[in-house]
Amino acid sequence: MKTIHTSRLTLSPPTPDDVEEIYRACQDPDIQQWTTVPSPYSWDDAAGFVTFTQSGWQSGENRVWAIRLNNKLTGTIGLVDEGAGSAELGFWIAPEARKTGYTFEAARAVCDTGFQELKLQRITWHAYTGNPGSPAIAQKLGFTYEGLSRLGAIHRGQRRDQLQAGLLATDDHSEYAAIDTWPTKLRR
Repeated sequence: MKTIHTSRLTLSPPTPDDVEEIYRACQDPDIQQWTTVPSPYSWDDAAGFVTFTQSGWQSGENRVWAIRLNNKLTGTIGLVDEGAGSAELGFWIAPEARKTGYTFEAARAVCDTGFQELKLQRITWHAYTGNPGSPAIAQKLGFTYEGLSRLGAIHRGQRRDQLQAGLLATDDHSEYAAIDTWPTKLRR
C-alpha cells in the first residue's frame, strides 16, 4: 500500500533524496500561507519532514506520499490518523504543477486507498478561509461541506477561520456529488 499508481502519477513515501525538491517547493509563498509548513522554510525543515513522514509510516499515524510525475516530486499528500476509523486529508502542490489535475488525481487515489485498504469510515478536510485551491479539490472529490469554524484554527500564532468538510466511506464518491452542500460563494 505504500506506493500508489494513477494514470499519470506515482505516490510513494518521501525519501532523503526528496529533501531538495521539498525545500524548493516550500519556498512558495502560497504553500507557506495556506498550509502548516514552517515559515520561513529551511533545509532542516525539509529534512525533518522526511524523517517525520518515515516515523509516521512506521506508527501508522501519519501516512504521507510524495506526488511524483516522471519521478519528480511535485507535491505531497497525506492522511493523518484521527482515531476510530477517521483521518484528515492534507496536501500541497508545487506552483508549476497547479491547475493540471494532479492534486485531484492524487487525492482521489489517496481517499480510495483510505477507504478500501485502511478501512476508514471518514476522511476530514480543513482549509483556512480564502484558500483558492483546496476547496475546489474537496468539492470535486465529493466532500460534504460541514461548516465554518470561526477563528477555529491557529496559524502562525494567530486565530483564523477554518472550513471543514467530510467524506464518508458510504457517500457517493463521484465528482461534485455533494456540491449542493457547499455555500454558493465557495463553489468552484
